[in-house]
Amino acid sequence: MENTYSAADIIEQLQEGKVIKCLDCKEGHYITTAKDIKLSHEFHCNKCGSVVRVTPNIIVE
Repeated sequence: MENTYSAADIIEQLQEGKVIKCLDCKEGHYITTAKDIKLSHEFHCNKCGSVVRVTPNIIVE
């Protein structure tokens, strides 16, 4: 049985420092250019450039 993860789940794991293999090319892994990995909302594959990102909900009153 194959595990299915949402982009938010993957981002959370990446922000915690886990190395995740690219879901597209299966060769590279996701990295970020942000200075603080815990605040990054976008990661890209170091081999094929595939991107996983999540847009946070911001409430303005």
